Amino acid sequence: MAGVFISYRRDDTAGHAGRLFDTLVRRFGEPSVFMDLTDIAPGSDFVETLERAVGSCDVLLVLIGRDWLSADSQGRRRLEDPHDFIRREVATALTRNIPVMPVLLQGARMPTADELPQDLKALARRQAIELSESRWETDVARLEEGISRHCNSPRPASSVPQDTRSYRRRLAPRVAIAGVATAVIFAFTWWASSENDGVATPEPTPTGPAVSQTAGSRAGQPVNQQMDELKASLNAAANQQMAELKARLNAAAGSLKAPTSTARELGHAGPAYALSLPAVSKVRVSGQEFQILAVRLEPRGGDSDLLSFLVRMTDHSEIGDVFSDDAFRLVLAEGTTAPVSGLTLLLGRLAARDGEVRFEIPKSLSTTNLEISRRQQTTRIPVDLRDRKPIPEDGSVDRFGLSETPRLVDTVARLPIALSIDGEVTFGRVTYKLLSASVDRYNVEKAAIIVMVRCTADKSSPGAAFQSQFIRLVVDGVPRAPDEPVNELVRAGTTKDAAFVFLLDKRPDTLKLTMRIDKTIEIPIDMSQIR
Repeated sequence: MAGVFISYRRDDTAGHAGRLFDTLVRRFGEPSVFMDLTDIAPGSDFVETLERAVGSCDVLLVLIGRDWLSADSQGRRRLEDPHDFIRREVATALTRNIPVMPVLLQGARMPTADELPQDLKALARRQAIELSESRWETDVARLEEGISRHCNSPRPASSVPQDTRSYRRRLAPRVAIAGVATAVIFAFTWWASSENDGVATPEPTPTGPAVSQTAGSRAGQPVNQQMDELKASLNAAANQQMAELKARLNAAAGSLKAPTSTARELGHAGPAYALSLPAVSKVRVSGQEFQILAVRLEPRGGDSDLLSFLVRMTDHSEIGDVFSDDAFRLVLAEGTTAPVSGLTLLLGRLAARDGEVRFEIPKSLSTTNLEISRRQQTTRIPVDLRDRKPIPEDGSVDRFGLSETPRLVDTVARLPIALSIDGEVTFGRVTYKLLSASVDRYNVEKAAIIVMVRCTADKSSPGAAFQSQFIRLVVDGVPRAPDEPVNELVRAGTTKDAAFVFLLDKRPDTLKLTMRIDKTIEIPIDMSQIR
């Protein structure tokens, strides 16, 4: 395997590119999968470096989303710019007769030759492959087969020019964790298929998170034990990578407790204040939702105060995201300033998390704007610091002045307690049955909602991926992802049970479970036992 170059626009298909990169790395190895350039060493010739990077690959994947052909802020199509990164990447590959594979995403269509500049017109004649959310595993498996036909001989890592490795590998942790899970599926599917003596096994189109039919069609054969051992090994590797990634995230998030200069270091200059919420407190930016839940102003000694926003981010991307300081800036007279909170949280697909974004501000500041930016979109929320109320320090409210909700573990006399839940849903030929739900103590501060689910794959099905990304607990209207990952393969004709664990600190008023594969199913959970 000499190299796969992934070409994509950051504001068009960045999430899909990261997901695909993570999968291909686990199939072909990290030195063999490249992404487009962002960091070039100072003094390097961009054109020369780019040509060497593309020239070192065996196949170039062009990820085409709905905005691939879109115009820039001046109304000019970006592909018309001779210096456009994507145009240079694709044109270089076409000129050098490197195989170019268009990959269609988000329901995008293949551009016609008339829509392309002269040096890209040949792209319109290349056979495209479509990757869809509902058939992601099957479509990517087909893509891998196509890549393999162009990449026959491995190349030592040392033969790849060093400066061609400065690629956009800022894969968000959301892609890393999701990719680890899907990588297990693809690696297992690929291995199982390779056992067919070179004969490809026809795959039915899966209706859920299906895996290769091959795994389910071998019941009773001697290779079953080998397949189980392989799956166990892959799961162990995936779990280790997840643990390492979470440790890095927790280390980064730990800086929330110690910003660059804390109030404790400088000393309080008076009581903290709760500010009125902005008139517009909930916005969408590049599809993701941000809601300001509370605002706190903390007077400090020295020349600055501390302004804190309690923000909830809800993912609508279908692949997850990272909730971090990078998206926020505060607008001051001299320009914008970055947060000092060090916020870095992993956000599961279609889930929400709350985080605190903090800024050091001049004491004289009375009005400002909170700027939220993602990709090419930016919005500014006006914030008035003059409408303020002292926050009582008697324990009746939290540090933002919000009513203090009792902790769940303190409101239940005896744990564990069984909750009433019932439901069974079928997606295609795979059935998910809710077996039980319970509340138990997790530690001194938190309780755990534990939901047991049984997945049964019909004998005629291609099998299923039993993963935490398909299940959410909706707590008082806010979707939460499981706090402990589930990553199982269910072969055709078999059944598996899994526990989905959600950690809660405050006592909720309502709970319901949602399961989303081809469609979303909602199952209410009876809370009468813990009220």
